[in-house]
Amino acid sequence: MLVLVTVFTLLLSFWHRDSLFTLAAPPTSASRDIVDTGYAEYLGNRTFPNTVAYLGIPYAEPPLGSRRFRAPLPLNTTRVRAETKGKVVDATEYPEFCIQGTTGGGDAGGAGSEDCLKVNIYAPAGATRRSKLPVLFYIHGGGYIYGNPRNWPFEHWVNQSPNVVIVSVYYRLSSFGFLSIPELRDSANGDLNAGFLDQIQALRWIQDNIASFGGDPSKVTINGESAGGASVELHLVARVGQGERLFRGAIAQSVYRTPLPTPEQQTPLFQYYADKAGCGAGSVAEQLECLRKAPVSALARAQDSTISPDFTASGYNTFHPVVDGKTIRDFPTRLIAEGKFTRVPLIVGATTNETLSGGTDVGVALRRFFPSIRDEDITELQQAYPIQSFSSDALRFQSVTGDSQLKCANTILGTAFSESVGTWVYRYNQRNPTNPSPSVTHAAENWMMFLGTNTGFNGTTTFSDMTPVETAFASELIAYWLSFVRSGNPNSFKLSRSPVWTKYTAARRNKIVLQQSLAMVSITVSAAAKPPSLAKGLPATLDLSEEATIKDVKTKIAEKFPKFKTARQKLSLKGEKKALDDDAKLATVFGGKLDGAELQVKDLGPQVSWRTVFLVEYGGPLLIHPWIYYFPKAWYGKEFEHSTLQKYVFVFVMLHFLKRELETLFVHRFSHGTMPFFNLFKNSAHYHILSGFMLAFDIYAPKFKEGSHHIVGSYRNNETYLWAFAGLWAFAEVSNLHTHITLRNLRPPGTRVRAIPRGYGFNLISCPNYFFETLGWAVICAMTNTLSAYIFLGVSTVQMTLWALKKHKNYKKEFGKEYPRRKAIFPFVL
Repeated sequence: MLVLVTVFTLLLSFWHRDSLFTLAAPPTSASRDIVDTGYAEYLGNRTFPNTVAYLGIPYAEPPLGSRRFRAPLPLNTTRVRAETKGKVVDATEYPEFCIQGTTGGGDAGGAGSEDCLKVNIYAPAGATRRSKLPVLFYIHGGGYIYGNPRNWPFEHWVNQSPNVVIVSVYYRLSSFGFLSIPELRDSANGDLNAGFLDQIQALRWIQDNIASFGGDPSKVTINGESAGGASVELHLVARVGQGERLFRGAIAQSVYRTPLPTPEQQTPLFQYYADKAGCGAGSVAEQLECLRKAPVSALARAQDSTISPDFTASGYNTFHPVVDGKTIRDFPTRLIAEGKFTRVPLIVGATTNETLSGGTDVGVALRRFFPSIRDEDITELQQAYPIQSFSSDALRFQSVTGDSQLKCANTILGTAFSESVGTWVYRYNQRNPTNPSPSVTHAAENWMMFLGTNTGFNGTTTFSDMTPVETAFASELIAYWLSFVRSGNPNSFKLSRSPVWTKYTAARRNKIVLQQSLAMVSITVSAAAKPPSLAKGLPATLDLSEEATIKDVKTKIAEKFPKFKTARQKLSLKGEKKALDDDAKLATVFGGKLDGAELQVKDLGPQVSWRTVFLVEYGGPLLIHPWIYYFPKAWYGKEFEHSTLQKYVFVFVMLHFLKRELETLFVHRFSHGTMPFFNLFKNSAHYHILSGFMLAFDIYAPKFKEGSHHIVGSYRNNETYLWAFAGLWAFAEVSNLHTHITLRNLRPPGTRVRAIPRGYGFNLISCPNYFFETLGWAVICAMTNTLSAYIFLGVSTVQMTLWALKKHKNYKKEFGKEYPRRKAIFPFVL
């Protein structure tokens, strides 16, 4: 019997592995952190026990030499396969970022590398092609001039929610990515918007390869902040391949609404840049050839010089995306107003005090940001912000510039998208505590969501320590974002303490304000007896919010002791044995007195999911009965013809347990996730021995074969009786299924909520499922009149009666006088 259980469990592990053993920690062997894309194997870096980072994975051919200023070429996998020669590629270190800025004189200028078309991939440990996890594709900000994905790490996001894959992309910046001149419309000379085309190529690479890392290419959400948010907007209106669907959702943070010039408007910038790089002479084709041969340092210094006061030929003095008439057909705002955008669920928002301008003169600031703006437009815009409406000139300046530069996207995108798809808008209202400004400035949420990061030029950043309150708030933000990635709705998997985020509509313009609102408390967790071997560091102090639940405490313990999984933990008040409910809030448990609060934890030992136990215990008879029925010679030493009775019983038993398996997979909603691992064997023994071997060996024996004296002339050979038994058995089975469906519909998914069950079966008893189960097996007893059937019926009836009495008592205790008068399991009797 134990061998059968083991074999069946192993079989289950191949097709139902997610619900098997919850005690299993993520694999720790480095070999499990190797991903095979089919053309190369990449070794990732285990940054958390449950997170692997695969860093610097190429998604396109290096844009070097003659490929400079051209659209990216898809990765040549044949070349990669030949170069790697079957060896594992080390992907445990961040790659060099894309060229940006200067770092000194001579040939030292230009930080980063041109060979930068790569992605960083953060995946749960052990994720495989079968995982099919949703994917977040992150586009960094930096004004299209600078930015290093290393400064926005995602390991802690996956660690918090190990059911997504996150990809951050490196794309060409400044002149390397957005050099513009009308001649580049001709692909013989090069390509416009090469840096944006890099992003598109990365999304295409994801479609072909992300499954190797556990991701689902059909479930990609694009996300970016500032220039990354503007890139998201461009992807929403971009023209890509016909029928090409590269993403299913979008998150646009602080959309950088820089005006998109035409290549003609960028011509003075190109000429100034070429002159500074020493390539100003000759035709445009000759200038481009010279620029492609120029050292990186010369180009880096040339692009930096365009923002100096010396360059006054045009208001457009930075290398940005342009309206190319091909991929970016028109201004995004116009395309959105005309309905020419990809309709996908959207999150969009900005910080409270957004602005990208300095100074005090609104007109000067607007002309610098919007070179083509007219004087009458500036006058009209300023009239919309009367001075008397603001407490200071500084606040008015910030509002006029910030709204037009960054915040208007909230209304433009929110209104357009909410007409056809789910749309959620936010205002981020938590300042960066390391910023001397009292305002909630541009990119303040990045500090909170990325471990206290403050980015600088040339790929630099500094990380600051975060307080427990800040860490808790960051977890809420990340949960909203990843909930949207997983389901297209920020509320589906938000933290329980977080408010519901109402959808945006053009009529109501609902907007959530994201800010810290929780105080933090410290509680002590000690061992109920001696410290568990998986948590020898107990007692420990944990910082949690006042609204935290017992489940949150378990999660914190598991974070501190990664092998001590939440399913193994039993939490109780100090000195008490009763387990605390996962949904109970700490404030309720301790009566609001959280200072000095202490809980004790006990290791419940290895756990196994209820679903797995059910599948194994019901699966045993499905294997045992055919084994004995179809191979009588192996069991009884001879072949013989089965009687009609034996055929009926075989069909009844197989259909019964097949129904139970299907109910386990598709109907039951379990109130508890796991049970002790030993129960797998204890519960299986009941079914495998009593309703498996004993029942099958007895009923399918030669004494009941066709023509035996136990059959001939008895009711066991009477078709009328057998059909009557079949009808009663079918009634019991269908009624049992109906009861299980009723119970399922009383409990929302993922909860332990209960309601009073009513309707068919429940009018007379609390547990009609047990009654109908008993009735079905009583039919088998009446048909066969065998000792084995009576033993199984007797043992099962006693067990189900005990369960029914307990549930009946709990129902009455929970619902009190509202609970109807009814018996527990047998109508009018018990």
